[in-house]
Amino acid sequence: MRMHCLVALTAALLMSALPARAGELPLGSPYVLLERTDLAYAGVGSIGAPANLGGGEGMLELEGVAGGITLALLYWHGIDIQDPGNGYSGGNADYDEADIVFDGHPITGTRVAGKGYNNNWGGAATPDQFSASLYRADVTALVHGSGSYSISGLADGAGHSASGASLIVFHDDGNEFNDLRVTHYEAMDSNCVPAGEENWNARLWLDYTGGQAELVVHAADGQSALPDGTYRVRVFPGLLPNESSEIVFRDPHTDGLPLWGGLSVPRMTFPRPGSGAGLWDVRHLDITPTLQKPGRYYLYGRDIYYNDCVSLLVVQVVQSAPGKPPAIVPAEHDFGDLAPTATSLAERFTFTNRQNDMIAVGNVIGGHAVYSITDNTCTGMALAPGATCTLDVRCTPSVALRDYQASLRIAWTDAFGEPWESQALLFCSGVSDAPHGRLTVDPPNAWFGVVSWGGHSPPMRFTAHSTGTVPVTMQAARFFGTHASSFRLMHDGCNGLTLPPGQQCSVDVQFRPTAGTGLLVRQATMEFNFSASEPKHLPRPVLLAGTVVVDNSAIFRNGFETN
Repeated sequence: MRMHCLVALTAALLMSALPARAGELPLGSPYVLLERTDLAYAGVGSIGAPANLGGGEGMLELEGVAGGITLALLYWHGIDIQDPGNGYSGGNADYDEADIVFDGHPITGTRVAGKGYNNNWGGAATPDQFSASLYRADVTALVHGSGSYSISGLADGAGHSASGASLIVFHDDGNEFNDLRVTHYEAMDSNCVPAGEENWNARLWLDYTGGQAELVVHAADGQSALPDGTYRVRVFPGLLPNESSEIVFRDPHTDGLPLWGGLSVPRMTFPRPGSGAGLWDVRHLDITPTLQKPGRYYLYGRDIYYNDCVSLLVVQVVQSAPGKPPAIVPAEHDFGDLAPTATSLAERFTFTNRQNDMIAVGNVIGGHAVYSITDNTCTGMALAPGATCTLDVRCTPSVALRDYQASLRIAWTDAFGEPWESQALLFCSGVSDAPHGRLTVDPPNAWFGVVSWGGHSPPMRFTAHSTGTVPVTMQAARFFGTHASSFRLMHDGCNGLTLPPGQQCSVDVQFRPTAGTGLLVRQATMEFNFSASEPKHLPRPVLLAGTVVVDNSAIFRNGFETN
């Protein structure tokens, strides 16, 4: 099955405070965490009969894989029982079927947990037999995309019987709007326990940022002939800060199938005798209704057992990859040189919602009277994730010998009612036919990257061009702004130089962040000045920016880090 949902939660599963039962593996540290990925899976059940009855083999039908495959994991689970009447003989209560065949290739799995509590159709004489095991194999090199993948050999050992298998594939389809963040956990935790013990327990926390949130659970056993009870997830905080809310997953599930009935994935034709269904489930547990706004939440999950015994094997906490601010493209535009009162051609700006939820677009401001918005499909729009709207902007400079710099500002409100603003830079110049001195600088702004305290960036060169009609005599470049001291003029090839029209000179600037506290992004402007025999057309200030990495070992006495 292909998982299409966009999910928004940042999470970690914490190990239950209760001790694990013999040989079992409770939910603990994640096996793998992928910050940005696409996800697909295929599961199969009803492959549980002994090998001499055709069991231990099946077919995984994988769909929805596109682009490069990052990681592919195969899981299988089985038991070892003594039940000669149904063909299970000669076992030693240890399912150790590590060597199987996947898509025609022999593979050897790693035992994730073994000799766990046998909740998977034990014999009448040994209902509490410790005989279950879970295996994992990395099959990334053997998975080529969507298609059919055969498995066999899961029940070759004496007394062995397989519950089912899952193929889980992480890939990259090239579309950032459906990327997911997946925290992937392994477990072998039974809900059928001896008297006095509590069944399934999961303690989770998540940082919610919007969208749908769910857990994806791969589980062994499950029989449609037996009732499933409920699985409850309690979430704190609830609607009120000091209260919790609870979501209950019942039998049948929202898709109309039994909660743990072994019917959620395809089944082969070799079930265990009298088992009732496929012995394997992959279930989506949607907890979105309990998450009211962004923030940290704590979850506690518990299975209320009736009759059906189930083991949690793989639990995935899935979220949308971190949402990005809406984008304006182009991020900046220069309308060029225009005579006073002349109007430029229209430039179209596209505004794209890159959040995980719908946003509401508010007012749009051109930033200066010389900029006019001639077409606007944005104001008042509700944009779904990935949706766009457009703005057409023109410039009409009012006077000559002046650069007009402004910001196209788009106000928007996120799904939780919080106001935000996105900006694009606008440039336009009023020019004159009369003699004048003029200077332009390339590049018009610069990002120096990430630098540690005490370090420095490579020097960046800025070139000043004499673009007027008379010579200009250069003066020293100067830095302005709160963080001006973080930028150094390493070489000045312009100061005192006279540039005829068409000539140029250059300066080299380095980012050398000074110690201090506050914002980690350092910004300043660099300004050029000159003298000329005719009126001056000064260049717009050059915006400089860089980021400082704080040494995380620098801890203040009160325990707060420097960032």
